[in-house]
Amino acid sequence: MSIKHPSKVSGNRTEAGYTLLELLFSISITGLLLAILSQFLLSGVRMWERNDRGYRRQHQLKLVYQTAYNEISTMCYGEYLPEYLIDGGDTRLSFWRETPRGLEFVNYRYDLNEKVIYHSQGFYGSEPPEVVLYKGIENWEFEYFDPKNRNWLREWKSDKKELPALIRITVKTKDADLGTLTVPVKAWHVVLKNEFGT
Repeated sequence: MSIKHPSKVSGNRTEAGYTLLELLFSISITGLLLAILSQFLLSGVRMWERNDRGYRRQHQLKLVYQTAYNEISTMCYGEYLPEYLIDGGDTRLSFWRETPRGLEFVNYRYDLNEKVIYHSQGFYGSEPPEVVLYKGIENWEFEYFDPKNRNWLREWKSDKKELPALIRITVKTKDADLGTLTVPVKAWHVVLKNEFGT
């Protein structure tokens, strides 16, 4: 039995396959396309992560707003309170609220150096720890609407008879100015009804 080899003719290629030059050229083109595609893929992943972080921060801030709204709007009024009714400044707010579990003391405090809003709540006589409510706040400001003079004040120190009608919270983060949240103090309307009998 004999094996026949294909004849080699000069100038014509009769053997099947790729030359080394063709193989290197195709590998380099494939690598270039993969490099370009990976850049698009990485930029898409980075954009998705950035949007996801922004969404989470907005969602968390919305929860902070909702918590503040619920607590401030349920501020309680009465002669039986153990201390002042409300004590507020432009970066802090302390007040009493009535819950199904009993009377709670609530405190909000903004730390300008750390750019953090702290929150604590607890029953009378307890010393609840402050917890971080939100980080990365450039500005957090409380304002109090005085119904008698019809203007906004930056501080409110109250005895047991006076409440602001509204409390306004202004928040600004690194990314954006988030505007204001205005909370009606429902207990103020109770005070108004008791004074005028309406």
